[in-house]
Amino acid sequence: MPPLPPTYDEIETGMATTSLKLPAELRQQIRETAAEHCVTASMLIRQYIEMGLATEDSPNG
Repeated sequence: MPPLPPTYDEIETGMATTSLKLPAELRQQIRETAAEHCVTASMLIRQYIEMGLATEDSPNG
């Protein structure tokens, strides 16, 4: 049987808090998209940042 995904607390352990200002519409869009994917807004933003940075690091980026 494959292992269960990590819990919210396991994911958030060791994370640093960063604050940023967003337009209200973008903030709402992030919340809605996160809810659709059953993740928190923080998780969604972190995933998008990681994907963007991976693109920057790629040879074709």
